[in-house]
Amino acid sequence: MGFRFLVLRECRRILRRSPATAAILFLVPLGYLLLFGDVYRAGSLAGIPLVILDEDATAPSRSLIRVFEDSEKFRLVAQATGPEEVDHLLREGEAKVALVIPRDFAKRMKQGLSTPLLLEADSSNLIHANVALKSGREIVQNYSAVVGQRLGESVGRPPLESLNRGFPVRMRLRVLGNPTLSYKNFILSGIGVNGLQLALFITACVALSDERFHRPVWRRASAGTIVAAKLLPTWLLGVFSLGGYVLAAGLLFRLPYQGRWGDLFLLGGAFCFAVTALGLFFSALLPSKLLALQLPILYVMPGFLCCGYSWPLLAMTPGVCLLAGTFPLSYVAVSLRDLTLTGYAPELWGHVRSLLALGGSFFVAACLGVAWRKRLLPPGASR
Repeated sequence: MGFRFLVLRECRRILRRSPATAAILFLVPLGYLLLFGDVYRAGSLAGIPLVILDEDATAPSRSLIRVFEDSEKFRLVAQATGPEEVDHLLREGEAKVALVIPRDFAKRMKQGLSTPLLLEADSSNLIHANVALKSGREIVQNYSAVVGQRLGESVGRPPLESLNRGFPVRMRLRVLGNPTLSYKNFILSGIGVNGLQLALFITACVALSDERFHRPVWRRASAGTIVAAKLLPTWLLGVFSLGGYVLAAGLLFRLPYQGRWGDLFLLGGAFCFAVTALGLFFSALLPSKLLALQLPILYVMPGFLCCGYSWPLLAMTPGVCLLAGTFPLSYVAVSLRDLTLTGYAPELWGHVRSLLALGGSFFVAACLGVAWRKRLLPPGASR
């Protein structure tokens, strides 16, 4: 039985007998985009609940409070009367950040002394803490520069000299790839390939289970022909689904793709091949559809946490890095984000080779599983 016949048969199975399977490949990634796109539509965190304890109660301290109130990053929820109230608001979650202005704040500034401020952040959510500390530091630096310049001018120094003396070290910041520090831009490409991976698994993990009731097909075709015929239609649909996701992300959430489309389809094609081959391996190995859908979830779920997308691999232990190397997601998520945001992925070719190697290994394993299943069929089963 020829390969072309089996490919056409698989296409008919997906598009006619099981159109929901084809829909899954497109709708799951798109559903992820709509869901998480709305979650991260704002692009950056704003309105972090802030409590302030002003122990100085002077004009300079009140001007600093107004600067924090005017910042879109913070939302003043309370001005505490003591440290106990600050601790209570942070503990109960009513505030995520606290600013404590010491008693001698204005006095020390007038004397030209360093004036420390205490900024407390609830670090149970690292995003809250990182944004709060970064934004708070920027506000205090800008405020310090303005106050230092005014103090210098009050004793007769020219404005530029006052600025240089009052704030002698200035830092310039240049952000590449994601200049607005948008969390939406950071997360959406990874969410898309994770959704595509799930859709490919749902499709591929039951593809060979269906054929166990069509024994003539199993008898007449080789194991490699059967696996390849199952893989090709799902692989093609997956690649087109990835392209559609990238286009939809640009149209709906203004996440324009900066890279070359050839690189996208090269990376996406290798990824879809690896994931589909892995799904077919599970389908060939496991005895029922139920197990073929359930057990791979144990493999898929840690993938997004270990792939280096939300937490860099260089900060992980060697054991976790070794585990991450077995997940196809580890070789596509970061490179896709690089292509989307900067137009260039430095590890593209290495990741493509790794995905092809993983896919080839899974393909061979799936073929061995099919061959083993065929040997278990009783003689004459094809008649």
